[in-house]
Amino acid sequence: MGKVTPIIRSLEYVKTKYPNHYVMDITAYWQSWGKVVRRLFGCIELLLVSNSETIGIQSILKEHIEYYQKETRKNKELKVWLTGGRRFLFHCWYKESNQWKVDELEITPKEME
Repeated sequence: MGKVTPIIRSLEYVKTKYPNHYVMDITAYWQSWGKVVRRLFGCIELLLVSNSETIGIQSILKEHIEYYQKETRKNKELKVWLTGGRRFLFHCWYKESNQWKVDELEITPKEME
């Protein structure tokens, strides 16, 4: 099996943590012609929807959290997303004792610029 990306790790994590609770899909795509990743509203890579909530997730390596937090807090589309009652989480992946672990960090409307 090839390299497992943080997005795939998050997808598997959510399927395990909340079986049958959410419908979900990956919303980030590699655009080879531009050599960039295209994300929903510039930050959402994984979309989770249930009867009661909608969650956008950006899945990253923990070592990059400061950069992504700073950039995300300036995102006008995400501000609209959050003030509409939806949620946004970072899944911050890191390796500990040769196993992948995740920290979830939620961004709230109050944190937006």
